[in-house]
Parts: sequence; C-alpha cells; structure tokens
Amino acid sequence: PGVQFSHGFNLGKNTTEAMNTLIATVPLACKALSYGNFAHWEMGNEPDLFARAIRPATWNETDYVAEWLNKTRIVRRELMRACPELGHGHYNYLAPSFAGTGNRLNSLKVWEAGVDSDSDIGMNSMHK
Repeated sequence: PGVQFSHGFNLGKNTTEAMNTLIATVPLACKALSYGNFAHWEMGNEPDLFARAIRPATWNETDYVAEWLNKTRIVRRELMRACPELGHGHYNYLAPSFAGTGNRLNSLKVWEAGVDSDSDIGMNSMHK
C-alpha cells in the first residue's frame, strides 16, 4: 500500500514492430497503474548511449527530442483512449533518463531543443 510505480516505454527500438508494441502496451500499463499507484512514465532508458549503437552516429539532441515528442504524444493519445483519468492532470515523465553527463547527448541541449514542449516532464532524471 502506498507504493507508486513508473512504467518505461521502449525508445531503443525504432521499427514499425516497436511502434505497434508501444501502442499495444499503453492500455496494459495504464490499467495496471490505475489504482493510485502511478508515479511517472519514462520514454526510453539511457538514450544518450544510442548514437552509434542503435542510431546513426549523426543522431543528436534535436533528433532525440523529435523522436521523444513524437512517441510521448502517441502515448498520450492512447492513454486518452484507454485510461483518460491518467491522461489528464497527473500525466508526467521522468526524462531525459540519461546514463551520465559526459555521453553523446547533452542534457542542457536537449532541454533547449524543447524536450518539455508539452510541459509533461515531472522529474529530471540522470543516472550519474
């Protein structure tokens, strides 16, 4: 009782199948977190490690923000369909969930590029 949970959506895979999985996962996650136990959503984990590994070497802060906004907007749309109570009011993310401060993406540049354009980041998240 009283424990809250965060759910992380996969940002690492960038395929049609991954997008279909994201869309299918939203109703499952929101229904599981519809009992006063929701803390935050998370879109991707340690995306600052993606460049050269699972994104092109040229992938930068602007690319990350565009992808993050696109996918978080899809999540919100699907939340409004499946669990509208979680799509209003208490809807926020942990972000950008970077692995560290000296990796490929710069968190300050991400904020300047508009990662919080939708005012839906509830907690800045950095791992190191």
